[in-house]
Amino acid sequence: MVNYKHLYYFWAVAREGGVPRASERLHLTPQIISGQLSLL
Repeated sequence: MVNYKHLYYFWAVAREGGVPRASERLHLTPQIISGQLSLL
């Protein structure tokens, strides 16, 4: 089953050009985004 939060994080990383910039935009830590992407 697809988790839309994981897809949103993936899209944000692709749009921003990397995990650090996406984490700043989403107000999350890079570790949270990396962990969610690994689950995807």
